[in-house]
Amino acid sequence: MNQGYGITVFSPAKVNLFLAITGPRDDGFHNLVSVVTPLRFGDQLWIFPLTPGEGNDMLEVVPADTGIPTDERNLILRAVRRMREVCPHLLGPVRIRLRKRIPAEAGLGGGSSNASVTLRALWQWLGRPFTWERLIEMAAELGSDCPVFLNPGPSVMRGRGEFLQPVVPGQRQALSGQRILLFKPAFGVETGWAYREMRQRGTDYITEVEAEAHLGRWQRGEINHKTLVMNNMERVVDQKFLALPSLRKALKVETGSHLCMSGSGSASFVLLDERSDIVKIRKIIKEALGTETFIIETSLL
Repeated sequence: MNQGYGITVFSPAKVNLFLAITGPRDDGFHNLVSVVTPLRFGDQLWIFPLTPGEGNDMLEVVPADTGIPTDERNLILRAVRRMREVCPHLLGPVRIRLRKRIPAEAGLGGGSSNASVTLRALWQWLGRPFTWERLIEMAAELGSDCPVFLNPGPSVMRGRGEFLQPVVPGQRQALSGQRILLFKPAFGVETGWAYREMRQRGTDYITEVEAEAHLGRWQRGEINHKTLVMNNMERVVDQKFLALPSLRKALKVETGSHLCMSGSGSASFVLLDERSDIVKIRKIIKEALGTETFIIETSLL
């Protein structure tokens, strides 16, 4: 890519079709086994080079009332800074414009996606000055789930999120284009709180053996992706946000739909098929969570 021109980057949201938190680690993180897939819904970034004298890195977020910081607290600018530390003679100051659509505190990975696609875009822009493996390491330094956004399709994630492998080809094909109804209540869930609660309770973990066995059945085609769907962080979040388990029960009883939370929430999703009554599902969600609830129909990449 020519540094004389700006670049446009799509930054997808993600959902965890399967998330098993298997236990705490000594470094303060948690071990997990997860199937993560990006969505066709997400943010858009524009990255432009600044000429000498135009100033330092700049970040603009639209719409302006998102509450998202535009200083060094933002992972986008941290990604730029990290790339410049590795390639100080290649990368000058940049201006980045972010059109934000992914809700915050949702478990959809918006900030991590923004950071990772920025890293990848700059790496390509600078002519791939180091290996892909080094890029993955840099993404992991920014956040546990950042590396997953470097890959274009669904991945199996392990460790604290840094160990990735693509799902088996047959299951990737089955997932591609799967329609989902994605929603986020007006309230969010702070990720750190959810993990602290899980550590303190100590009763909601799934063993690694159980998690790998369930994943293995899906990888071998013994169960479909609707049976794969599960998230044991729901047990923690449900204790505080009682509207979510009530909604999960109502959707199951009234429409036969299975509601699953993504990540640490509060966003959740329903996998759709030709029998899904989307109008009724939307109505039940709005009645349970309020008319201000964010809802969008999209699909898996």
